[in-house]
Amino acid sequence: MQHKLKRDNSTLTKRKTFKFSTRFQYLYNPFQNPSLQEINTCKEEFCQYLQLNKLPIELANVEYHQGYSCMYSLSSSQIPYVHYLKRNNGQLDNNFVGMAGMCGIGAKGSLCYGFIAANLLSGVHLTDKMYELTKAKLASEVGLD
Repeated sequence: MQHKLKRDNSTLTKRKTFKFSTRFQYLYNPFQNPSLQEINTCKEEFCQYLQLNKLPIELANVEYHQGYSCMYSLSSSQIPYVHYLKRNNGQLDNNFVGMAGMCGIGAKGSLCYGFIAANLLSGVHLTDKMYELTKAKLASEVGLD
C-alpha cells in the first residue's frame, strides 16, 4: 500500500509480514523492534511481490525505514472462532461468547463475528444456509459444534 511520496519523489510503502511462533518472550509488551531477520524477510517478500507484478525492482532498491513486531491471536487452523465459552464444569455458558484467533482478518470479519455473537447471546436463530455454515465453521474450529 502506498503511504506517501517523499520530497525526492520516492515512495514510502507500508508492508507487513507474519512470523508464526508459539514462544513469546514479551507477552506483556508485544510491540518490539523487528529483528534483522524479520526486516530482511519483509524486504525480500515485498520485492518478490513487486516483481510478480512486473515491476522492475531489485532487492537493493528496497529500504527499511521503521517498523515494529507485534503479536496476534491465531487458531491452529487459521480460522477464527466465535462461540459460547465453557464453564469450569465443561458446560457451555450461554451468557459469554468468545471471539478469538482473528490474526489480521478481525477487522474484515468483525461485523460478521459480532453479528453471530449478538445472535448467540440474544438467542436469535437464523436459518440462512450461508449464515449457518459460517456459524458452524467458526464453532467447529474449537470443537464446540
